[in-house]
Amino acid sequence: MSHESAPSIREWLGAAERAAEELASTILGIEDFQITGHALEPPESLVGGYINLNNDLIRLKLGVLTDPEGCLEVTRLFLGMETISLEEQADAWGEIVNILAGTMKRNLDGHSAPIQMGLPSVAKDLPTLPAPDEIAATNLTLGKAKVTLMLVKHQNHGGSNGNETPR
Repeated sequence: MSHESAPSIREWLGAAERAAEELASTILGIEDFQITGHALEPPESLVGGYINLNNDLIRLKLGVLTDPEGCLEVTRLFLGMETISLEEQADAWGEIVNILAGTMKRNLDGHSAPIQMGLPSVAKDLPTLPAPDEIAATNLTLGKAKVTLMLVKHQNHGGSNGNETPR
């Protein structure tokens, strides 16, 4: 693929799925990783981690969504601890999102212009976003946790918006 065209949202979603599977097996020690669907079905009680991935062609937001119990389950596996404060959960969830985005970026190296990653954020609801050009999602299980990977894609008509931290 040339640097003049950005990967499709389906290519990004495939990279996100591969990143989640790699995270599950190598970092979380989860053998029962499963993709369960592709509809955007965020949990009603939501914990979400978000990160921007941008270049001159696209603005993409990755959201990693689960419920509070799923967040605690994955965080326990990630940190290898049973007792975790809310602050530790938020920090760990942000790091998990950062790892997924970095792995996605690595999976798509050479397929597009260089990607800049923003800093991860964690919230208890969906972010307010401008109308996207495309949205794609994958529902999966990480152990007992039900997780949704959400990608929101915007064409970047004016270059990157300047608030990303290059990595």
